[in-house]
Amino acid sequence: MNSSDYHKLQYHLQQISSLLYQDTPTEKLSSALEIESTVRQQLLEHIAPPICEFFFTKENLPESSKVEPEN
Repeated sequence: MNSSDYHKLQYHLQQISSLLYQDTPTEKLSSALEIESTVRQQLLEHIAPPICEFFFTKENLPESSKVEPEN
């Protein structure tokens, strides 16, 4: 990843983190274990699905991975 892309990614991660933090109940921020568990749950629920969807769209798959439907 080049420096420009890295900085863009960091900026967007900060924005995402802020949104997730605002949506997190205070009691879920009481210990490192609670924070880790909450962040992991949020990643799995809100972040991973759209990233996976992007990577697995037909347009983004390499040619060797595309399967044409059988007639």
